[in-house]
Amino acid sequence: MVTVATLTAAPTAASTLEVDVSLPGVTAPSNEGISWQNNGSVGAFNTRSGVVLICSGLHAEGTINVDDNQPATGIGSVASLTFNGCTINGLPLQITPMNMPWRMDVTGATSSGVAPAKLVGVKLHMYWPSFGCQMYLEAPSGADGEIAGEYHDPASPGAAGKFHIPYLSSINNLSLNDLSGACAKSLFAQGDSFQFFFVADLRGNSATNNEGPTLLSKLVP
Repeated sequence: MVTVATLTAAPTAASTLEVDVSLPGVTAPSNEGISWQNNGSVGAFNTRSGVVLICSGLHAEGTINVDDNQPATGIGSVASLTFNGCTINGLPLQITPMNMPWRMDVTGATSSGVAPAKLVGVKLHMYWPSFGCQMYLEAPSGADGEIAGEYHDPASPGAAGKFHIPYLSSINNLSLNDLSGACAKSLFAQGDSFQFFFVADLRGNSATNNEGPTLLSKLVP
């Protein structure tokens, strides 16, 4: 498990974080298509009210840069993203990703096949039709929305890689903004923050057996 301290740690001034990305059957350098699919439930809970939103499905399409010694910023992207079967208190919720494409960065050195990583540019529009409640989950004005997590290399040949947002320990800078309609303040209020949790399987669209990417991030002088 990557700790919160690890997720927020930055390389020292005397070092640079570089990343090697490989996909079996793919020759570097190459910008390759990647599919994301949830592995289990996708969810978030309001840290003030405790209300939980749950989605049964998540699917995304994006890219990964297959190359050695590349900068840790922008090694991949999420170009499209859909959420399915989302509810709050059992009532349907519509979630629309905004500000696409999002960026994927690596934020620390790989340890035992796990690298701290984050999604950047995150913004979500949420609509709760039962109450006509609309709201945005976004970063403060002028900042990029970020959700920190972990990338796990494939555990065996042909396996998926995994992007993991750990329950109760992920870091993000998103909060609710521009609420309108009948949004009950007991559940949602301006400035409320959320904790996210999900695991997504990542697979290379052109990789041998659609294996997921392997990331090796390291600090170099």
